Amino acid sequence: MSTKASTPSFTTDEHGQAILTTVPITLAYFEGRIYYLTNCCGASGKGSIADGIPSIVCRKCYRDVDDVFADSWQVDDEAAWARYYSLVRADCIADAQARQHVARVRRTAEQAAALDAGRHVPAPLSAPAPVLTDAVKSLLIDWFPVRDRLYDLCSKDLLSDREIAEIEEKRRELVDIGDELVAQFVPDAQARFAITGDLLP
Repeated sequence: MSTKASTPSFTTDEHGQAILTTVPITLAYFEGRIYYLTNCCGASGKGSIADGIPSIVCRKCYRDVDDVFADSWQVDDEAAWARYYSLVRADCIADAQARQHVARVRRTAEQAAALDAGRHVPAPLSAPAPVLTDAVKSLLIDWFPVRDRLYDLCSKDLLSDREIAEIEEKRRELVDIGDELVAQFVPDAQARFAITGDLLP
C-alpha cells in the first residue's frame, strides 16, 4: 500500500517536465511553474516581435500559437486555476466533469510540486488518520481505484459505448462498496434509528 500511495500520478518527459494532463491542452509542471505545451513541439510558448508585431510563438519552432500558451502560474494561484477551468469548460466539457478534472489536475500539480521540493505533503494536524478496522481498510482499498477510474471516465468529452457502460458499472460498484462501508458503522435498524431517528417501513 505504501508503495502505491507514493507513486506519482503524472509522467515525466525527457526534459524533466511533469505532464499533468493532456486534456484539453497538455499541461506541464517544472521548477515551480505550471504552463501549457504546444501541440507542434511539446514546448512552452514565449513572446515574440516579428516585423514589429507582438505575438506568442512555440519556443522550439517559433510558429504562432494561441495566446493561452503565454500563461503560466504557481500551484496556489487561484485566479489561474479559474482561467484553466474556463478553458476546460470551453472545450465543451460539462460543468461537473470540468470541476472534477480541474480538481484532479490540481492535486497532481501539488504532488509534482511536493516531489520537486524533495518532501511529501504532510497530513494536516487537525485531521489525523482515523483508526480503522481491517474490514473498513479493505473496503476503502477497493473504493479509491473505482472512484478514480469513474472520475477519469467522466472527465472525457467523448465516450465510447463501452466506456458509457463502464461508467454505470463503476457507479454500481461504488454504491455496493458504500453500502458495505455504512454497514460497518451502522450494522442494523436499531443503530440507524439511534443516529437518524428514522422509522423504517
